[in-house]
Amino acid sequence: MKTLLYYTDKIKTGDILDKWPAYADLEDIGRGVGLGDVCYGISQPDKNVRLVSIDIPELTWTCTDTLVGMCAIYLDKNLVAISLQTARKDDVYYFWKDRECFNKVKEYLLSLQDIEEPAINFINWDESLEKLEELKKRNDAYNLSKIAYKI
Repeated sequence: MKTLLYYTDKIKTGDILDKWPAYADLEDIGRGVGLGDVCYGISQPDKNVRLVSIDIPELTWTCTDTLVGMCAIYLDKNLVAISLQTARKDDVYYFWKDRECFNKVKEYLLSLQDIEEPAINFINWDESLEKLEELKKRNDAYNLSKIAYKI
């Protein structure tokens, strides 16, 4: 039986991309980068998909009715991660090549979503503190009026 060391060079160089079946389990990978359960609608092998997973032969097996084991994950034909699932109902663990790869995969998956970015408030130290102080004064006055009403 061949080990991960046997496949290391093939995985790193991407030699396995055209030789072994590829698929795109974007939902699992999305969970791996912390995006939760999001449906991307792409799970079939597709030459246009930039992010693919490839099962590593002899390092995958069937657990009940599910293929588990190690997969190599590529974005734009560059290795970005290795995933491992040891049993059908176990979590999938991701081992990222580096932080940059993790961020690129996350950005790619976010680009596939039709989600508007929430409004983000940034601090303008000159203006924001005055506004915060004003809000605090209004809140204090409101709280005082509630106390005065109860008395």
